[in-house]
Amino acid sequence: ELARDFNKEKMGFGIKKGEVRAKNIVLKNNTIHFTLVLPETILSIQTQLLGKHQIYALLAAAAVGLYFKLPPESIKYALETFSPLPGRLCLCKGIDGVSIIDDSYNANPASMEAALNTLKQFSSTKIAVFGDMLELGKTAIYWHQEVGRQAGSIPLKALIVYGQYADLIKKGALTAGMDEHKIYKVKQKEEIISLLKRISAPSDVILFKASHALDFGGLVERVKV
Repeated sequence: ELARDFNKEKMGFGIKKGEVRAKNIVLKNNTIHFTLVLPETILSIQTQLLGKHQIYALLAAAAVGLYFKLPPESIKYALETFSPLPGRLCLCKGIDGVSIIDDSYNANPASMEAALNTLKQFSSTKIAVFGDMLELGKTAIYWHQEVGRQAGSIPLKALIVYGQYADLIKKGALTAGMDEHKIYKVKQKEEIISLLKRISAPSDVILFKASHALDFGGLVERVKV
């Protein structure tokens, strides 16, 4: 809608429309691989990013490169070598052989859903560690229950919840049919570390996500290699 009335040069990107498009989007080793379609060339791209929703950020970056007339090989190199910053859907190795999805930098309903969809892509046994989504105002009750419902609808080995809205996340997970014995509500953040050491096993994949104020990044630092 914003672009519609813009009377200067425009460039679009997307899956079905635009000068810059993606097709043949697949996950290999849990990272995004796709075919990048530019006006005059087609490129095979193998990224280091998790989550299919990231495809739009990659296409936006490619569109910027195309606009500034970067050669196709430079665009390909940039997309394939970019790695996410810590706390932003970053995959790292944890102690005792676990894998960690560090998405601890911040949280809102949309990014929570995207993180869970990313977690679902892994074939390993899955654990989610969730804290509060802050600054949601009157909608906080609804969205924390909804996040719990989404978490409870996928096969989790465990759901660990912490914060003032932990009971709401737990309630949503129970509503979705999750076994109550797999839901752990902790009162102190430090309990998360000892709990993970007790219930996790090699090859588990553990997702950390909460609003920035909860400092889940500090937890990640303590459990990653």
